[in-house]
Amino acid sequence: MSEYSYAISLLVFLVVMVVVSARSSAARGQLPPGPGGLPLLGSVHKMPLKYQERQLYEWRKQYGDVIYLKLFRTPVVVLNTLQAATDVLTKRSAKHSDRPRMVLLAELMNQASSIPAMPYGERFRKHRKWMHEAVGTKERLNAYRSIQLREVHNLLKNLLSSPERFIQHCHLYVAAIMLEIAYGKRVDSLEDELVAVADRALEGINRAGTPGAMIVDFFPSLKMLPTWLPGAGFKRRALEVGVFVQTWKDTGYNIVKTALTRGALIAFMLAMTRNPDVLREAQEEIDKVVGNDRLPDFGDCGSLPYLDAMVEELYRLKAIPHRSTAEDEYLGYTIPAGSLVMPNIWGITRDPTIYPDPEEFRPERFIRRAGKDAGKGDIPLPSTYVFGFGRRICPGQELANPSLWLAMAQIIAAFDIRKPLDADGNEITPPAVFRSGFTR
Repeated sequence: MSEYSYAISLLVFLVVMVVVSARSSAARGQLPPGPGGLPLLGSVHKMPLKYQERQLYEWRKQYGDVIYLKLFRTPVVVLNTLQAATDVLTKRSAKHSDRPRMVLLAELMNQASSIPAMPYGERFRKHRKWMHEAVGTKERLNAYRSIQLREVHNLLKNLLSSPERFIQHCHLYVAAIMLEIAYGKRVDSLEDELVAVADRALEGINRAGTPGAMIVDFFPSLKMLPTWLPGAGFKRRALEVGVFVQTWKDTGYNIVKTALTRGALIAFMLAMTRNPDVLREAQEEIDKVVGNDRLPDFGDCGSLPYLDAMVEELYRLKAIPHRSTAEDEYLGYTIPAGSLVMPNIWGITRDPTIYPDPEEFRPERFIRRAGKDAGKGDIPLPSTYVFGFGRRICPGQELANPSLWLAMAQIIAAFDIRKPLDADGNEITPPAVFRSGFTR
């Protein structure tokens, strides 16, 4: 074929693609506004490789609360407000509870059987029911309290003996609770083989990015590429992580929610280092309510409203996208069947109309909603939506929340948390920087 003929063929192909795209859009009705895109590519070229949630939030200022874009040929609807996410994903969960095909996470990294990646259906409902029976009932949660109390005391001992290793101690606290609940196995060291393989699995998943971040999720046939082929590095890395994930999965770990609890606890250390006034306020509350003769425990839940508010301030995470199984309409806009429907949790938690000064760590914004008044008022509690929406709400929430609350309460009661010092003895303020990935 001559260069001239090739150019003509390419031009005809592009014109056909534009016409087909236009007809398809017209048939679906009015789509939500968005950044637009190019044939075949969609808006991929406008999305950053990291911290995509920030770009989606910036587009909210330009296009509104509900945004439409395409990633290659996949339609994506972004919900940038809590109201929109609740209306679509909770009130209309029958249409929006599926998951997109996650080739990288589910198929190459051996997570096809995990609840977060599982398509909605009978198999998902069975797994979720089993998960709830294991970690969601009042009877089971009460049975785990002795484990949580023992491990939080081990956490305090470890922090006292080697405070510089606080990140490792937080990891061990969560891992020890999870492993004993899953298999009755006591873990007292991060050198334990199962803890080590869990860390490698989490690290690999986080470095791979979000489930839809890799091109293989949009072009599944790419997973068939030989690993030796140039450009197939994503597959080699995914298969390596998959080995760790499979070993971890065999121990009964729940990857996403373990990461959530662990990451929130490390974020607590960072927040206390950067906000000593908040730490002092919490210590004064515990001294007043609990006293100095014992450490706070589960019996103090509901009596420490400032601590409850601190937990809410820590829940600022991303959510996994849903998939629409049927066409829907919202605010006069069409949500096409098969769309990825993404609640932008990061953007929701930083809405200044709901949370003034959103980048400041201010627990007092939730004080009037703590304790017995939780769920009332006009300031949404992050704990009511960071664990998911509708039929996708995490069944492990009732285990994660008390574990985090207990660790925070006893660390605050037992320790001061201060900034590190440089070689000259000057305080160093650590930056509030989080790595982009599957979890923050």
